[in-house]
Amino acid sequence: FNIYPSRQGLAVFGRDITERIAAEEAIKNYSEELKETNAAKDKFFSIISHDLKSPFQGLLGFSSVLKDEFENLTVEEIKTFTGHIQTTTQNLYNLLQTLLQWSRIQTGKIEFRPSTCNLSEDVSYAISLLQGMAEGKKINLVNNVNTNVSVYADTNMINSIFLNLITNAIK
Repeated sequence: FNIYPSRQGLAVFGRDITERIAAEEAIKNYSEELKETNAAKDKFFSIISHDLKSPFQGLLGFSSVLKDEFENLTVEEIKTFTGHIQTTTQNLYNLLQTLLQWSRIQTGKIEFRPSTCNLSEDVSYAISLLQGMAEGKKINLVNNVNTNVSVYADTNMINSIFLNLITNAIK
């Protein structure tokens, strides 16, 4: 029912949706950040399980021999096995520290801090952490990196790379 039959018109109503669009964009950005954070978390857990498995296998092997063969071992053999356990435990602790640093980097809580690193020292560090695993498979790890080779990189990231590469090579 039109009270003005001779008039025709168009009514247009407008509404500012700028805030809604901004909110939707913010939600989209947060969603992407959450996906990235979850992916980093998944990668971190994968690396932890991968990198911690080997030292624990070494510890389990050495402690098992001590437990099962204690009466048959000489004092020197016991010292050797307990020395391996101590070294592996220290290396495991160092590995946990490295993984904690890596997780902080991935979550943006620590800055990427490159410096000049001696590649031979970094390879030696990784070998020391994985020596027990290699010995368990009767593999001899040798560092053939020239002691004069240096790189400009983040030491923690370099250590993670070498740990991953050497672990995969041992497997």
